[in-house]
Amino acid sequence: MSHKLYLIFIFLLISGPLFSEMTPVVLHGKSDKYKAGLNLYILEDPTNNLSIHDITNPKWKSKFKKSSENIPNFGLSSSSFWVKFKIQNNSDHKKWNLIYKYFLQDHIELYFKKDGVWNYQKRGDLYPFNTRDIKSRFFIFDIFPNKETVYFLKIRGTTVQINIEIQSQIESFHEEVGNNFGYGILFGFIFIMFFYNLFIFMATKEISYLHYILYVLFLGMVLLTWTGFGFQFVFPNYPWLSNKGLGLFGALTNFFITTFTMSYLGIKRHENKALFNVFLGFLCTSFLVMTFSLFLQYSFSLYALIINSLLLLPTMLIINTIFYLKGFKPAKYYIIAFASMALGAMVTTLMVIGLFKANFFTANAALIGTCLEMILLSLGLAYKFDYQQQISLTKEKELSDLLEESRLGLERKVQEKTATLNQRNSDLHAEKAHVKMFLQSAQRQKMRMKHLLNNLEQGFLTINNEGTIQKGATRITGTLFETNLNEAETKGLKIWDLIYKKQADKNNLKKWVQMVFEGRLPFKDLNELAPKTFEGTKEKYIRLEFRPIYHKNSKAKIKNLILIASDKTNELILQKKLEEDKENVQFLQHALKNPVDFVDLIDDTYDILESYVDYLKNKDELFRLFHTLKARWGLFKVKSLVNLINTIETVIDDERMNQLNLEVYSLKVKLQEFLSDNQLIVQAANKFMVEEGNALEVSKIISMIEDTDSLKTLKEHIYQNYILTDIKEKFNRYKPIIDETAQKQGKSIGFEIKGDEVLIDYSRYSSLINASIHIFRNMVDHGIETEDERVEKEKSHKGTITVEFKDNGDSFIINLEDDGRGIDTKKIRKKLLKEGLLPQDDVRKLTTLELIEQIFLPGLSTKEEVTNISGRGVGMGSIKEEVERLGGDISIRSKEDEGTRFSIKIPFSKNDKKV
Repeated sequence: MSHKLYLIFIFLLISGPLFSEMTPVVLHGKSDKYKAGLNLYILEDPTNNLSIHDITNPKWKSKFKKSSENIPNFGLSSSSFWVKFKIQNNSDHKKWNLIYKYFLQDHIELYFKKDGVWNYQKRGDLYPFNTRDIKSRFFIFDIFPNKETVYFLKIRGTTVQINIEIQSQIESFHEEVGNNFGYGILFGFIFIMFFYNLFIFMATKEISYLHYILYVLFLGMVLLTWTGFGFQFVFPNYPWLSNKGLGLFGALTNFFITTFTMSYLGIKRHENKALFNVFLGFLCTSFLVMTFSLFLQYSFSLYALIINSLLLLPTMLIINTIFYLKGFKPAKYYIIAFASMALGAMVTTLMVIGLFKANFFTANAALIGTCLEMILLSLGLAYKFDYQQQISLTKEKELSDLLEESRLGLERKVQEKTATLNQRNSDLHAEKAHVKMFLQSAQRQKMRMKHLLNNLEQGFLTINNEGTIQKGATRITGTLFETNLNEAETKGLKIWDLIYKKQADKNNLKKWVQMVFEGRLPFKDLNELAPKTFEGTKEKYIRLEFRPIYHKNSKAKIKNLILIASDKTNELILQKKLEEDKENVQFLQHALKNPVDFVDLIDDTYDILESYVDYLKNKDELFRLFHTLKARWGLFKVKSLVNLINTIETVIDDERMNQLNLEVYSLKVKLQEFLSDNQLIVQAANKFMVEEGNALEVSKIISMIEDTDSLKTLKEHIYQNYILTDIKEKFNRYKPIIDETAQKQGKSIGFEIKGDEVLIDYSRYSSLINASIHIFRNMVDHGIETEDERVEKEKSHKGTITVEFKDNGDSFIINLEDDGRGIDTKKIRKKLLKEGLLPQDDVRKLTTLELIEQIFLPGLSTKEEVTNISGRGVGMGSIKEEVERLGGDISIRSKEDEGTRFSIKIPFSKNDKKV
């Protein structure tokens, strides 16, 4: 028994790792910052060929090795590294920041699954800084982990150091502020040292200071590049500098530290040729590293820089030590300074190539050593200067005989100095007079500028953080706002009292102004909510535009707001005129392209206007008549009539029948005006009907009578050649309206008509053809998705609407089909319950097919608002009514995300069948 237990224990011990799960990074509400180093699983890809689909294959699972370090450091490497980790989000935060903290990483790809598909984002210093979503020197990815979410990182670069943290947004902000503050002190110190020694150089002309400030300059550039601030602030649009810059700036740093050392120690070629040649050799190698950084691979130049630095710095220390031992005391500052900096640089360098572990000390050792080095070198230069003065004092005895002469000369110099001061005082009075003249000239320019602003067509005023209008508003501003603004600031006039009359509008603008000056949100986002127009009493269109004035040295804190008011009345009138001209052109094109439909529409409109009283007891039928009529006039772009018919629809829908006669009379008057204004178009349409063979000329009738043997044959000839027409031709009229509606909604739709030739008497089927517009409008408005939606569903970006005709002998079939989103039966059920169109119990029992059939129910529309395109809920009912009137039937087939198909079957009339 014990033997069996032992075997079971061994089996579990061996199989445990095979079935163990990844150790997740657990996010909870107790912390806003989590290190992920010990939860990473890493796979090295020396081939650089593996993809996300390869490494997610089960066969690669065992090849990932769990990290044993907080910051895995692979140093210089040409491999790609795949990192896998799991995040378990037990916090209330939905959005976290994944931060990659190695600033010199060339390429990083974050992979995550969304809707079952691998998506990815990329970062790295190979890409311009402005491509980053979050403007930080860190590489930051926005992530939205669920309870358990697996992420993959693909990392590639000359050096690879995997330093990953997951932080909340507020923690990221605080850390960024803290780092910026600390590094700001460092680089501020470098800045001060640079200008301090530059000032000394300009004062003393000591060449050592020139070499030193050039050394400080390029060392500062090395540190900016190393810490990521260079890419963020100095050269954000030049990734090349972020990659090549470390080698280039490092080589320049070595070059000028060599020239500085030569100057500091006073190395001359004629005094010590061998030592001079050593320095010359380092100058040449530094120049070669500069060349390598410009033209060779980054890894090669980095190796060259490391070798050059590791040889240069110890050599400089040894030479200075020799000089110190020989009695040159200033060399001690150099030795201590560069020993500190060299030690820090070596620690950081060995960390980069992977010999030391990455931590705060190793990552910042070079920065710490640099600060000490700059202080000591600056002290060394001062000490050297003082040392040289002490040497000069040894010659004081030799100059003692000149003391008396110097005393006498001092009095002369005092007199000269007094004369100089008097001259300067005179110059100061002259300068004062010049400044006074300048101020007077500036005041005159200010008055001229104010006069110029008063004569512009734009008004300007400023407001403070309390919304008070400030002094200085131009005269034209008061004219545009119909208010005297001369004493606006004295009276405390508020901007909301100037623009609005209603108290609710005033309160909203007051809250907006408060939010702007609080500065919690970017002004560009708040500007979308600002008032855009001013409505006065003079029927003017005044456009408003707000612009911020920021406090000095601040890009976030707003000091004042400028309001620019522009009179756009004439532009608006011109724009409306252009729109009317465009509609008239579109009407002309449609009327002359479809003369039969246009003339029929006029006749049908008069018929409806004369007979509508017969339908007063049947509200639904009356509504459908005007609804279809509106759609037909909309096809011809006659907006004035469409708007009047839309008003009639609203009157019918609201059951205000006492107002109906007045609205119908208005439509009659407008129709007569329209036909009178377009009399030539109506005449041309009738003429085109004759030319297209849609009307019979008397001469042709006489000729046919003479050539025909019997009246029966004549009737058949006329019916077949002049009455019957292929029904497909009548559906071509809908292509323009489909294209136009699709364009307005940002959709791309193809329209195709195909099938058998089906000859019909148009007068019998015209109502059905006219009512078909409702199907096409619903397909565009409800069915076909936008291009972005279709691409997300892996469909072609362009939708399709197809109309197919089939001749079955005694009947014909019309199939109207789209490849859109299909009919949403959940919306239909919800709408039926909300509107009470059917009993609730009946609605809940409806099957999917029965729910789809409810689209023919009067008053049912899934749109939340009524437009000129759809939303009344009567269009589909009119289709069904016309089909049934012709003795046919209509059926629907719809599938979610695949589309909808309407099949209409209509029997031929006896005359159609006979022919």
